[in-house]
Amino acid sequence: IYSWQERKKIKFPLPAPPKNIFHFPLAKIITSSLKEKKTLLNEEKAIKILTAYKIKTPQTIIVKNLHQAQKAAQKTSFPLFLKIAHSSKLHKTDIGGVVKIKNKKELIREFTRLKNLNLSQEFLIQEAVKGKVEIILGAKRDSSFGALVMIGAGGIYTEIIQDTTFRIV
Repeated sequence: IYSWQERKKIKFPLPAPPKNIFHFPLAKIITSSLKEKKTLLNEEKAIKILTAYKIKTPQTIIVKNLHQAQKAAQKTSFPLFLKIAHSSKLHKTDIGGVVKIKNKKELIREFTRLKNLNLSQEFLIQEAVKGKVEIILGAKRDSSFGALVMIGAGGIYTEIIQDTTFRIV
């Protein structure tokens, strides 16, 4: 195993992807994101990838209108979170794009408010999980260090605690 300094010094290449990568169930998500030069995956794509790797996520349903939001709320039950689904907005809480919903009346009021912000055409209805820790998880390729993963406290605590860390893959 080479350290990143040694690999950089001798230009040790990263291993080639497996030949059968296009048979991988998530290849369509990965290849389309690469072709579109996306730097952030939207929640729907990220959840599909996490689920494929058996990483548990809260139940999440993508909706476009109030009727769909009300049907989704019946599946997840209250309390739940209503979020704008806009991948260019990394910290949705900062712009008022994440709301904890306790009942149907709040869902109607907050969905209408978020829709009127015109920040997104899609919204997430997401199960509120009690007693769990929310994390932020990411990956990137750095020109100096190669492949990196990032993990830290997520949700509203990402910016407050600032405990994210990067590790070389």
